[in-house]
Amino acid sequence: MKKISQIAIVSFFILSKTIFAQEFNCSTPTPINDNTSNNFTPQTILTNARIQVKIHIIRRTDGGGSGVASISDCITAFNIAHASFLPHNICLLLVGIDYLDNSDIYTLEYENPVNDLQTVTNFLSTPNAIDIYIAPDRNFNNNLGGVAISIPGKSLAIHGSLLLQNNGTTLIHETGHCLGLYHTFETLYCSELTDGSNCTTCGDMICDTPADPTLLPGDVENCLYISGQGYNPDVTNFMTYGDYECRNHFTTDQGLRMLEKISMNIELINCLAPSNIALSSINLPLLFLFNPIYSLSYYAENTISINNSTLSVQGDLNLLAGETIEITSEFYVHQGAEFSAQLGQVCPPDNILRVISANSTDDYYSIDHDTIGEYYNRKNNRITDVIIYPNPSTGIFTLQKPTDTKAIIVAIMCG
Repeated sequence: MKKISQIAIVSFFILSKTIFAQEFNCSTPTPINDNTSNNFTPQTILTNARIQVKIHIIRRTDGGGSGVASISDCITAFNIAHASFLPHNICLLLVGIDYLDNSDIYTLEYENPVNDLQTVTNFLSTPNAIDIYIAPDRNFNNNLGGVAISIPGKSLAIHGSLLLQNNGTTLIHETGHCLGLYHTFETLYCSELTDGSNCTTCGDMICDTPADPTLLPGDVENCLYISGQGYNPDVTNFMTYGDYECRNHFTTDQGLRMLEKISMNIELINCLAPSNIALSSINLPLLFLFNPIYSLSYYAENTISINNSTLSVQGDLNLLAGETIEITSEFYVHQGAEFSAQLGQVCPPDNILRVISANSTDDYYSIDHDTIGEYYNRKNNRITDVIIYPNPSTGIFTLQKPTDTKAIIVAIMCG
Protein backbone atom coordinates (compact mmCIF):
# COMPACT_ATOMS: atom_id res chain seq x y z
CA MET A 1 0.00 0.00 0.00
CA LYS A 2 1.21 3.45 -0.82
CA LYS A 3 1.53 6.00 2.00
CA ILE A 4 0.24 9.52 1.55
CA SER A 5 0.27 12.80 3.39
CA GLN A 6 -2.79 13.47 5.46
CA ILE A 7 -4.95 16.56 5.77
CA ALA A 8 -7.88 17.60 7.88
CA ILE A 9 -10.91 18.28 5.76
CA VAL A 10 -14.46 19.43 6.12
CA SER A 11 -16.98 17.58 3.99
CA PHE A 12 -19.92 19.66 2.91
CA PHE A 13 -23.08 18.26 1.46
CA ILE A 14 -25.61 20.39 -0.36
CA LEU A 15 -29.21 19.95 0.69
CA SER A 16 -30.67 19.85 -2.80
CA LYS A 17 -29.43 19.50 -6.34
CA THR A 18 -30.74 22.95 -7.19
CA ILE A 19 -28.84 24.64 -4.39
CA PHE A 20 -25.74 22.61 -5.18
CA ALA A 21 -25.78 23.81 -8.77
CA GLN A 22 -25.96 27.42 -7.57
CA GLU A 23 -23.42 27.31 -4.76
CA PHE A 24 -20.63 24.85 -4.10
CA ASN A 25 -19.46 24.87 -0.51
CA CYS A 26 -16.30 23.13 0.62
CA SER A 27 -13.66 24.14 3.15
CA THR A 28 -10.26 22.48 3.57
CA PRO A 29 -8.18 23.57 6.57
CA THR A 30 -4.40 23.70 6.65
CA PRO A 31 -2.84 20.27 6.05
CA ILE A 32 -1.57 18.45 9.08
CA ASN A 33 1.41 16.12 9.27
CA ASP A 34 0.89 12.37 9.16
CA ASN A 35 2.71 12.04 12.46
CA THR A 36 0.13 14.30 14.09
CA SER A 37 -2.99 12.50 12.94
CA ASN A 38 -1.51 9.00 12.67
CA ASN A 39 0.54 8.68 15.84
CA PHE A 40 0.73 4.90 15.80
CA THR A 41 3.10 2.58 13.96
CA PRO A 42 1.41 -0.77 13.28
CA GLN A 43 3.31 -4.02 13.12
CA THR A 44 1.00 -5.16 10.34
CA ILE A 45 -1.77 -3.64 8.24
CA LEU A 46 -5.18 -5.02 9.12
CA THR A 47 -6.92 -7.28 6.62
CA ASN A 48 -10.27 -6.73 8.32
CA ALA A 49 -11.62 -4.33 10.92
CA ARG A 50 -14.61 -4.33 13.24
CA ILE A 51 -15.18 -0.67 14.04
CA GLN A 52 -17.51 0.37 16.85
CA VAL A 53 -19.73 3.42 16.31
CA LYS A 54 -22.18 5.25 18.56
CA ILE A 55 -25.02 7.52 17.48
CA HIS A 56 -26.00 10.64 19.43
CA ILE A 57 -29.29 12.37 18.57
CA ILE A 58 -29.12 16.06 19.48
CA ARG A 59 -32.09 17.67 21.28
CA ARG A 60 -32.78 20.62 23.57
CA THR A 61 -31.98 20.31 27.26
CA ASP A 62 -35.66 19.61 27.99
CA GLY A 63 -35.64 16.69 25.54
CA GLY A 64 -37.67 18.56 22.93
CA GLY A 65 -36.90 20.35 19.72
CA SER A 66 -38.04 20.51 16.14
CA GLY A 67 -36.56 18.39 13.39
CA VAL A 68 -35.06 15.84 15.80
CA ALA A 69 -34.13 12.58 14.07
CA SER A 70 -35.94 9.37 15.00
CA ILE A 71 -34.21 6.28 16.36
CA SER A 72 -35.73 4.19 13.57
CA ASP A 73 -34.21 6.45 10.89
CA CYS A 74 -30.83 6.27 12.64
CA ILE A 75 -30.95 2.48 12.70
CA THR A 76 -31.99 2.29 9.05
CA ALA A 77 -29.19 4.66 7.99
CA PHE A 78 -26.67 2.69 10.05
CA ASN A 79 -27.76 -0.59 8.43
CA ILE A 80 -27.29 0.95 4.97
CA ALA A 81 -23.79 2.13 5.92
CA HIS A 82 -22.96 -1.23 7.51
CA ALA A 83 -23.79 -3.04 4.26
CA SER A 84 -21.71 -0.58 2.21
CA PHE A 85 -18.46 -1.10 4.16
CA LEU A 86 -18.82 -4.85 4.67
CA PRO A 87 -17.60 -5.89 1.17
CA HIS A 88 -14.25 -4.28 2.06
CA ASN A 89 -13.83 -6.30 5.27
CA ILE A 90 -14.83 -3.31 7.38
CA CYS A 91 -17.66 -4.10 9.76
CA LEU A 92 -19.40 -1.24 11.55
CA LEU A 93 -20.77 -2.27 14.96
CA LEU A 94 -23.44 -0.09 16.54
CA VAL A 95 -22.63 0.00 20.26
CA GLY A 96 -25.35 2.42 21.24
CA ILE A 97 -27.85 5.14 20.47
CA ASP A 98 -28.55 7.93 22.93
CA TYR A 99 -29.79 11.49 23.15
CA LEU A 100 -27.49 14.46 23.62
CA ASP A 101 -29.82 16.87 25.44
CA ASN A 102 -28.22 20.31 25.52
CA SER A 103 -29.78 23.48 24.18
CA ASP A 104 -26.41 25.12 23.45
CA ILE A 105 -25.42 22.15 21.31
CA TYR A 106 -28.89 22.01 19.78
CA THR A 107 -28.67 25.63 18.56
CA LEU A 108 -25.24 25.35 16.95
CA GLU A 109 -25.45 26.30 13.27
CA TYR A 110 -22.01 25.02 12.18
CA GLU A 111 -20.94 28.27 10.57
CA ASN A 112 -17.46 27.09 11.51
CA PRO A 113 -18.13 23.38 11.08
CA VAL A 114 -14.94 21.87 12.51
CA ASN A 115 -14.92 24.13 15.56
CA ASP A 116 -18.60 23.51 16.24
CA LEU A 117 -18.17 19.75 15.82
CA GLN A 118 -15.25 19.90 18.24
CA THR A 119 -17.54 21.69 20.71
CA VAL A 120 -20.03 18.83 20.42
CA THR A 121 -17.29 16.23 20.79
CA ASN A 122 -15.91 17.96 23.88
CA PHE A 123 -19.36 17.82 25.47
CA LEU A 124 -20.01 14.11 24.80
CA SER A 125 -17.78 11.52 23.18
CA THR A 126 -17.12 7.79 23.32
CA PRO A 127 -13.48 6.71 23.82
CA ASN A 128 -13.84 3.39 21.98
CA ALA A 129 -16.21 4.28 19.13
CA ILE A 130 -16.64 6.66 16.23
CA ASP A 131 -19.15 9.27 17.40
CA ILE A 132 -21.95 10.11 14.96
CA TYR A 133 -23.88 13.24 15.92
CA ILE A 134 -27.28 13.76 14.32
CA ALA A 135 -28.10 17.46 14.23
CA PRO A 136 -31.73 18.65 14.04
CA ASP A 137 -33.16 19.82 10.75
CA ARG A 138 -33.02 23.45 11.87
CA ASN A 139 -29.22 23.47 11.96
CA PHE A 140 -26.39 23.57 9.41
CA ASN A 141 -26.24 26.92 7.67
CA ASN A 142 -24.51 27.53 4.36
CA ASN A 143 -26.06 24.46 2.72
CA LEU A 144 -23.95 22.18 4.88
CA GLY A 145 -25.18 18.61 5.18
CA GLY A 146 -22.30 16.88 6.97
CA VAL A 147 -18.84 17.31 8.39
CA ALA A 148 -16.04 14.94 9.35
CA ILE A 149 -13.67 16.36 11.96
CA SER A 150 -10.55 15.15 10.15
CA ILE A 151 -9.14 12.56 7.78
CA PRO A 152 -8.83 10.16 9.49
CA GLY A 153 -10.83 10.92 12.62
CA LYS A 154 -13.42 9.57 15.02
CA SER A 155 -16.31 11.99 14.95
CA LEU A 156 -18.74 13.33 12.40
CA ALA A 157 -22.00 15.23 12.30
CA ILE A 158 -24.72 15.11 9.69
CA HIS A 159 -28.01 16.87 9.09
CA GLY A 160 -30.81 14.66 10.41
CA SER A 161 -32.95 15.13 7.31
CA LEU A 162 -30.19 13.56 5.21
CA LEU A 163 -30.10 10.27 7.10
CA LEU A 164 -32.21 8.51 4.49
CA GLN A 165 -32.12 10.96 1.58
CA ASN A 166 -30.04 10.03 -1.45
CA ASN A 167 -30.05 6.37 -0.42
CA GLY A 168 -28.42 7.19 2.90
CA THR A 169 -25.08 8.03 1.30
CA THR A 170 -24.30 11.13 3.41
CA LEU A 171 -23.50 9.01 6.46
CA ILE A 172 -21.46 6.63 4.30
CA HIS A 173 -19.50 9.50 2.76
CA GLU A 174 -18.66 11.09 6.10
CA THR A 175 -17.69 7.75 7.62
CA GLY A 176 -15.40 7.22 4.64
CA HIS A 177 -13.62 10.45 5.57
CA CYS A 178 -13.26 9.28 9.17
CA LEU A 179 -11.65 6.09 7.89
CA GLY A 180 -9.12 7.95 5.74
CA LEU A 181 -10.69 8.69 2.35
CA TYR A 182 -10.47 11.98 0.45
CA HIS A 183 -12.97 13.25 -2.06
CA THR A 184 -12.32 11.75 -5.47
CA PHE A 185 -11.92 15.34 -6.75
CA GLU A 186 -9.32 16.39 -4.13
CA THR A 187 -6.83 18.98 -5.46
CA LEU A 188 -4.94 20.12 -2.34
CA TYR A 189 -1.66 18.49 -3.34
CA CYS A 190 -2.28 18.61 -7.09
CA SER A 191 -5.00 17.74 -9.58
CA GLU A 192 -5.09 14.24 -10.97
CA LEU A 193 -4.52 14.09 -14.72
CA THR A 194 -7.29 12.64 -16.85
CA ASP A 195 -5.02 9.76 -17.91
CA GLY A 196 -4.34 8.89 -14.26
CA SER A 197 -0.58 8.98 -14.73
CA ASN A 198 -0.07 10.89 -11.45
CA CYS A 199 -2.71 9.02 -9.46
CA THR A 200 -0.32 8.01 -6.67
CA THR A 201 0.56 11.59 -5.74
CA CYS A 202 -2.39 13.74 -6.85
CA GLY A 203 -6.15 13.86 -6.46
CA ASP A 204 -7.32 11.37 -3.83
CA MET A 205 -4.06 9.42 -4.37
CA ILE A 206 -5.98 6.25 -5.21
CA CYS A 207 -5.48 4.81 -8.66
CA ASP A 208 -8.73 2.91 -9.21
CA THR A 209 -10.80 6.09 -8.77
CA PRO A 210 -10.62 8.02 -12.07
CA ALA A 211 -9.78 11.71 -12.19
CA ASP A 212 -12.79 13.77 -11.08
CA PRO A 213 -13.33 17.43 -12.15
CA THR A 214 -15.63 18.15 -9.14
CA LEU A 215 -19.03 17.09 -10.34
CA LEU A 216 -22.13 19.27 -10.37
CA PRO A 217 -25.64 17.88 -10.94
CA GLY A 218 -25.59 19.18 -14.52
CA ASP A 219 -22.56 16.99 -15.21
CA VAL A 220 -24.52 13.80 -14.53
CA GLU A 221 -27.50 12.39 -16.40
CA ASN A 222 -28.97 8.96 -15.64
CA CYS A 223 -25.88 8.28 -13.53
CA LEU A 224 -23.56 8.93 -16.48
CA TYR A 225 -21.01 11.73 -16.82
CA ILE A 226 -21.95 13.97 -19.77
CA SER A 227 -19.65 17.01 -19.56
CA GLY A 228 -16.61 15.73 -21.44
CA GLN A 229 -13.38 17.73 -21.00
CA GLY A 230 -11.46 14.47 -21.29
CA TYR A 231 -12.73 13.22 -17.93
CA ASN A 232 -14.47 9.95 -17.24
CA PRO A 233 -15.16 10.13 -13.47
CA ASP A 234 -16.94 7.46 -11.52
CA VAL A 235 -20.20 9.21 -10.64
CA THR A 236 -21.29 6.22 -8.53
CA ASN A 237 -18.45 6.43 -6.01
CA PHE A 238 -19.45 7.29 -2.44
CA MET A 239 -16.73 9.96 -2.23
CA THR A 240 -17.79 12.07 -5.21
CA TYR A 241 -20.44 14.77 -5.66
CA GLY A 242 -22.81 15.24 -8.58
CA ASP A 243 -25.96 13.15 -8.33
CA TYR A 244 -25.93 11.75 -4.80
CA GLU A 245 -28.59 9.16 -5.63
CA CYS A 246 -26.11 7.51 -8.01
CA ARG A 247 -23.52 6.81 -5.32
CA ASN A 248 -23.37 3.12 -4.46
CA HIS A 249 -19.83 1.81 -3.88
CA PHE A 250 -16.24 2.12 -2.73
CA THR A 251 -13.46 0.78 -4.93
CA THR A 252 -11.07 -2.01 -3.98
CA ASP A 253 -8.21 0.42 -3.36
CA GLN A 254 -10.42 2.67 -1.27
CA GLY A 255 -11.21 -0.33 0.93
CA LEU A 256 -7.50 -1.13 1.27
CA ARG A 257 -6.71 2.47 2.11
CA MET A 258 -9.33 2.52 4.87
CA LEU A 259 -7.84 -0.62 6.41
CA GLU A 260 -4.40 0.95 6.21
CA LYS A 261 -5.52 4.19 7.85
CA ILE A 262 -7.35 2.31 10.61
CA SER A 263 -4.13 0.36 11.26
CA MET A 264 -2.09 3.57 11.51
CA ASN A 265 -4.34 5.73 13.65
CA ILE A 266 -4.43 5.19 17.41
CA GLU A 267 -7.91 6.71 17.78
CA LEU A 268 -9.32 4.26 15.25
CA ILE A 269 -7.34 1.36 16.71
CA ASN A 270 -9.12 2.10 19.99
CA CYS A 271 -12.46 1.82 18.18
CA LEU A 272 -11.86 -1.81 17.17
CA ALA A 273 -14.03 -4.43 18.88
CA PRO A 274 -11.97 -6.10 21.64
CA SER A 275 -11.18 -9.81 21.93
CA ASN A 276 -12.59 -10.04 25.46
CA ILE A 277 -14.71 -7.77 27.64
CA ALA A 278 -14.86 -7.89 31.44
CA LEU A 279 -17.46 -5.63 33.05
CA SER A 280 -18.05 -4.95 36.72
CA SER A 281 -21.53 -3.44 36.38
CA ILE A 282 -24.06 -2.15 33.93
CA ASN A 283 -26.85 0.24 34.82
CA LEU A 284 -28.85 1.66 31.94
CA PRO A 285 -31.35 4.52 31.95
CA LEU A 286 -34.99 3.53 32.07
CA LEU A 287 -36.37 2.18 28.83
CA PHE A 288 -40.07 2.86 28.51
CA LEU A 289 -42.07 0.01 27.04
CA PHE A 290 -42.75 0.47 23.31
CA ASN A 291 -40.65 3.66 23.36
CA PRO A 292 -37.01 2.54 23.25
CA ILE A 293 -34.94 5.64 23.91
CA TYR A 294 -31.68 4.06 25.03
CA SER A 295 -29.69 1.22 23.56
CA LEU A 296 -26.32 -0.26 24.46
CA SER A 297 -24.40 -3.12 22.87
CA TYR A 298 -21.17 -4.95 23.66
CA TYR A 299 -19.20 -6.97 21.10
CA ALA A 300 -16.26 -9.29 21.75
CA GLU A 301 -14.43 -11.71 19.50
CA ASN A 302 -14.23 -14.32 22.29
CA THR A 303 -15.75 -13.69 25.72
CA ILE A 304 -17.96 -11.24 27.58
CA SER A 305 -18.04 -11.59 31.36
CA ILE A 306 -19.95 -9.53 33.94
CA ASN A 307 -18.83 -10.10 37.51
CA ASN A 308 -19.04 -8.87 41.10
CA SER A 309 -22.08 -6.69 40.70
CA THR A 310 -25.80 -6.66 40.10
CA LEU A 311 -26.66 -6.66 36.41
CA SER A 312 -29.61 -4.28 36.51
CA VAL A 313 -30.96 -3.99 32.98
CA GLN A 314 -33.18 -0.93 32.67
CA GLY A 315 -32.69 -0.37 28.96
CA ASP A 316 -32.01 -2.18 25.71
CA LEU A 317 -28.85 -4.24 26.36
CA ASN A 318 -27.36 -6.50 23.68
CA LEU A 319 -24.37 -8.82 24.12
CA LEU A 320 -22.64 -10.54 21.20
CA ALA A 321 -19.56 -12.73 21.62
CA GLY A 322 -17.78 -15.36 19.60
CA GLU A 323 -17.51 -18.06 22.26
CA THR A 324 -18.85 -17.35 25.77
CA ILE A 325 -21.06 -14.91 27.65
CA GLU A 326 -21.01 -15.28 31.43
CA ILE A 327 -22.83 -13.30 34.10
CA THR A 328 -21.83 -14.26 37.64
CA SER A 329 -23.68 -11.45 39.38
CA GLU A 330 -27.30 -11.02 40.34
CA PHE A 331 -29.36 -10.64 37.21
CA TYR A 332 -32.47 -8.49 36.85
CA VAL A 333 -34.29 -7.23 33.77
CA HIS A 334 -36.64 -4.41 34.73
CA GLN A 335 -40.14 -4.05 33.36
CA GLY A 336 -40.09 -2.51 29.92
CA ALA A 337 -36.41 -3.34 29.42
CA GLU A 338 -34.87 -5.85 27.04
CA PHE A 339 -31.79 -8.04 27.36
CA SER A 340 -30.40 -10.20 24.59
CA ALA A 341 -27.33 -12.38 24.18
CA GLN A 342 -25.94 -14.00 21.06
CA LEU A 343 -22.99 -16.24 20.29
CA GLY A 344 -21.42 -16.70 16.91
CA GLN A 345 -19.41 -14.74 14.38
CA VAL A 346 -19.28 -11.19 15.68
CA CYS A 347 -19.48 -9.50 12.31
CA PRO A 348 -21.52 -10.09 10.36
CA PRO A 349 -23.68 -11.85 12.96
CA ASP A 350 -24.61 -15.40 12.11
CA ASN A 351 -28.27 -14.93 13.02
CA ILE A 352 -30.84 -12.23 13.46
CA LEU A 353 -31.68 -11.73 17.11
CA ARG A 354 -35.01 -13.05 18.32
CA VAL A 355 -36.67 -11.58 21.39
CA ILE A 356 -38.51 -14.18 23.47
CA SER A 357 -41.14 -13.06 25.94
CA ALA A 358 -40.55 -14.11 29.56
CA ASN A 359 -44.17 -14.93 30.36
CA SER A 360 -44.31 -18.59 29.36
CA THR A 361 -44.09 -21.48 31.83
CA ASP A 362 -43.51 -24.14 29.19
CA ASP A 363 -40.07 -25.19 28.04
CA TYR A 364 -38.19 -22.59 30.05
CA TYR A 365 -34.49 -22.50 30.78
CA SER A 366 -33.30 -22.02 34.36
CA ILE A 367 -30.18 -19.90 34.71
CA ASP A 368 -29.72 -21.34 38.19
CA HIS A 369 -28.79 -24.83 37.05
CA ASP A 370 -27.32 -25.33 33.61
CA THR A 371 -25.33 -23.63 30.94
CA ILE A 372 -27.06 -22.87 27.68
CA GLY A 373 -24.71 -25.34 26.01
CA GLU A 374 -25.99 -28.15 28.21
CA TYR A 375 -29.53 -27.07 27.49
CA TYR A 376 -28.77 -27.10 23.79
CA ASN A 377 -27.56 -30.71 23.88
CA ARG A 378 -30.48 -31.74 26.06
CA LYS A 379 -32.95 -30.34 23.57
CA ASN A 380 -31.59 -32.30 20.61
CA ASN A 381 -30.00 -29.39 18.80
CA ARG A 382 -32.99 -27.10 19.17
CA ILE A 383 -32.31 -23.83 20.90
CA THR A 384 -34.10 -21.25 18.78
CA ASP A 385 -36.71 -20.54 21.46
CA VAL A 386 -35.19 -20.03 24.89
CA ILE A 387 -36.78 -18.33 27.86
CA ILE A 388 -34.58 -17.71 30.86
CA TYR A 389 -35.82 -17.40 34.43
CA PRO A 390 -36.09 -16.52 37.27
CA ASN A 391 -36.11 -12.77 36.93
CA PRO A 392 -34.51 -11.47 39.10
CA SER A 393 -32.01 -14.27 39.61
CA THR A 394 -29.00 -14.81 41.85
CA GLY A 395 -27.68 -17.67 39.77
CA ILE A 396 -24.90 -17.83 37.23
CA PHE A 397 -25.93 -17.26 33.63
CA THR A 398 -23.55 -18.83 31.11
CA LEU A 399 -24.03 -18.83 27.37
CA GLN A 400 -21.45 -21.13 25.76
CA LYS A 401 -21.37 -22.22 22.17
CA PRO A 402 -21.42 -26.01 21.56
CA THR A 403 -18.92 -27.27 19.02
CA ASP A 404 -21.59 -28.55 16.65
CA THR A 405 -23.35 -25.27 15.90
CA LYS A 406 -22.49 -21.93 14.32
CA ALA A 407 -24.44 -19.64 16.61
CA ILE A 408 -27.08 -19.59 19.28
CA ILE A 409 -29.32 -16.83 20.56
CA VAL A 410 -31.13 -16.21 23.81
CA ALA A 411 -33.19 -13.20 24.74
CA ILE A 412 -35.33 -12.08 27.61
CA MET A 413 -37.80 -9.22 27.66
CA CYS A 414 -39.61 -8.35 30.85
CA GLY A 415 -42.88 -6.67 29.99
